[in-house]
Amino acid sequence: MRADLEMVISCDADRWVAKGDELVASGATWDELEEDLRRGLASSERYASGTRVTVWMGCDGRMIPEWMRPYQCHYFNRVMHLQI
Repeated sequence: MRADLEMVISCDADRWVAKGDELVASGATWDELEEDLRRGLASSERYASGTRVTVWMGCDGRMIPEWMRPYQCHYFNRVMHLQI
């Protein structure tokens, strides 16, 4: 899979936060995060309206306990396919 955009995902208080390539998106739920990211990408004018963008989000390892880190790629990374 080739991603159009790579971001780092973390948790700040009660919100998911995705940062990367000068973009920041956040949301209390995955749906809210996805919608905020879609709005951010649309307003950035990097992609034409109607474009499908694949976003890979890698987990910021500092947000999970050390004993869970060997499993983070299985449980905490995320891929979103967004229609701009």
